Amino acid sequence: PQSVAEGALHWFTQGEALECLHNRWLLVWGDSTSRILFSALAHLLKGGAADPSLPPHDFNYGSTACRESPTKSSQGMGCHLHRYFKHANVLISFMFVTRVAVWPAVDRVLAKVAQDKAVQAAMKTLNQTVPDVVFLNSGPWEYYSHHRDPKDVWNHADYAQRFTDWLGQWFGAKGHWSSLGSRLVVLGNTACPLPGLCQASHLPCQEAMQKIDRLQVQLLQKFPDNVRSIDSEPLWSPLQVGYNCAGRGYHLPAVVTDARLNLALHAICRSRDNNTPS
Repeated sequence: PQSVAEGALHWFTQGEALECLHNRWLLVWGDSTSRILFSALAHLLKGGAADPSLPPHDFNYGSTACRESPTKSSQGMGCHLHRYFKHANVLISFMFVTRVAVWPAVDRVLAKVAQDKAVQAAMKTLNQTVPDVVFLNSGPWEYYSHHRDPKDVWNHADYAQRFTDWLGQWFGAKGHWSSLGSRLVVLGNTACPLPGLCQASHLPCQEAMQKIDRLQVQLLQKFPDNVRSIDSEPLWSPLQVGYNCAGRGYHLPAVVTDARLNLALHAICRSRDNNTPS
């Protein structure tokens, strides 16, 4: 569809996004595809102006800003980024995590984040101890060979158990964060439609991400209404004519990230009045 009348989603403007996120703290929890989405959100809230201090939000893999931290001393926690928009009282944060098997405990993440004095001040102004909304991404690193034993391949049952346990602990009916009003939106994965097998699997990357997305949707049916997911697959499968992903695995053109962000904003902003993601 080419217009709202034809069924296309409305694109959020800077003002609409700021209005929706007013007095809110939003945490993006995920890998480099989530880092790209975080940068896209920061750029949108700035009015479209790129922030040279942030990683780019296209399919660039060369950025050294905000990478994973695979060392044992990091305890699963990679870099984190934050931007506070004082005029709208909006705090957005990003936490780099990789495989679910090494995800850090959320309370330790908050303790690390709270060491940042600017974040401390924003949390005090917001009167928040936990984020209002979390955008979560889990997928590519389950099939990524970096920093893992070559024999350590993705296991469906193990992933399902770990993913369900983590969600239940923090966002279940009696979850630590959900009990404080925090809500979760699981972002659909992205992949560059390429021939050949994904790094740590017997599938092409796009099929691997489709497999994880479908499993996540199935698992999320067990959770209350404060947990939702979005379907990003139509944005990249197939990739629109005229766009490419430079022959890489998961990062897509900036316009696809922008559309993915727009879907996520619809998930939380359409239902701001009734306090439930839609």
